[in-house]
Amino acid sequence: MTAARWAAASIVDVREAAARWLTSDALATVAASLGGPVIVRVPQDLPAFLNWTTDTLDTRRGAERHQAAAGFGPAAAAALIGAAGPLGLLETAPPALPGYDVTVVLGGTVTGNRLRVALAASLPPAGVAPGLVVALAAHRPLTVAEISAAAPHPVGETTEWQHLFRTACDAFGAAAAPPTGHRRASDYQTAIDWPAEGANGEVSLRLMAAPTTDPSRRANTADALDFLAQRIPVEHRRRSLVITSAIYVPYQFLTAAPRLLGREPAHVEVIGTPTATDDRHGLLAQRIGQEIHAAVLAATRLWP
Repeated sequence: MTAARWAAASIVDVREAAARWLTSDALATVAASLGGPVIVRVPQDLPAFLNWTTDTLDTRRGAERHQAAAGFGPAAAAALIGAAGPLGLLETAPPALPGYDVTVVLGGTVTGNRLRVALAASLPPAGVAPGLVVALAAHRPLTVAEISAAAPHPVGETTEWQHLFRTACDAFGAAAAPPTGHRRASDYQTAIDWPAEGANGEVSLRLMAAPTTDPSRRANTADALDFLAQRIPVEHRRRSLVITSAIYVPYQFLTAAPRLLGREPAHVEVIGTPTATDDRHGLLAQRIGQEIHAAVLAATRLWP
């Protein structure tokens, strides 16, 4: 099976990619297996389908992704895992272009940060010019569980942005990361935009932590990308590459591309680190179901 490529030059491209994904045989099969409706018309059938994914697949219920509980039976879990590859949740195609103006590394868990930064750092040796590398994170406190899961890689930071920034500085040879500190309640509204000094001469590094638009929670993917788009003019990011984890790519592509595309010709592409499939099947199925729901939710916002 050929790995999916998630790229767009216009909002029309984004809507077409969403429609193909929403009406795919893989999504229809998994929905039918779990007693859900099948999308035939886009966007007309989206509201009912979103209601079903919210009721059936959204086990997160506002919690962090890695804190959601698994809850699917063996048959449902098998259907979800079987659909993951065709839906593009396991791996993505390599970068399509030989060079980019901006490469954005999205922040995540400790393990996710390490893998995504490593993928970004592998681009120059592979002949891909990343342009300006932006480490884009949120003010989220790290959990004991994700720090423990990162062993044997040491973690001295307390927040997602601190860890992503330090990992990126280490990978790209920056002399120093921004000052660290303990999270305060006001940090959710704090904006950080830090040009890292002392990069290795081949790659420029910029570190950003986005403020939230909702004081009750940390910044989400949309907040982070809006923050970046406000600070880097579209003429400086006509070719944008976003790096995340493959399991999040459909949702994050449908969220990122509309925000990073401008009125002029452009290229926005999202790639991800491969999804491990040797995990407990119940947990893997929960993660797949959650990201199907997230992608459906993001798709509904493409049609006002």
